[in-house]
Amino acid sequence: MDESHEISDTQERKFKQAPSPWKDIRAQVFFSFARANRAKGLPQGSYGDLEASAPFSDPEKTGKFEGGFSLCMIVRYLESPVGRHHSQPSCEWE
Repeated sequence: MDESHEISDTQERKFKQAPSPWKDIRAQVFFSFARANRAKGLPQGSYGDLEASAPFSDPEKTGKFEGGFSLCMIVRYLESPVGRHHSQPSCEWE
């Protein structure tokens, strides 16, 4: 590793520290849940036009779809200890 990229303990942090819990924040939240059936495969429109032609969307290259539950969550923090920002938490099930 190039030593010029290493960060020492004495360097100033680039990100503001904001330990939890955060109180008095304002945020907007979007949730979307889906349960896809293994027998029917992925629902129509699961891939956009560009994604549909990519290798990862080809069952012959990546394997047959096994079904499952999915969640999409997007949080838009309007006011927080670190300012305005967006977050997309990850939730995975098998």
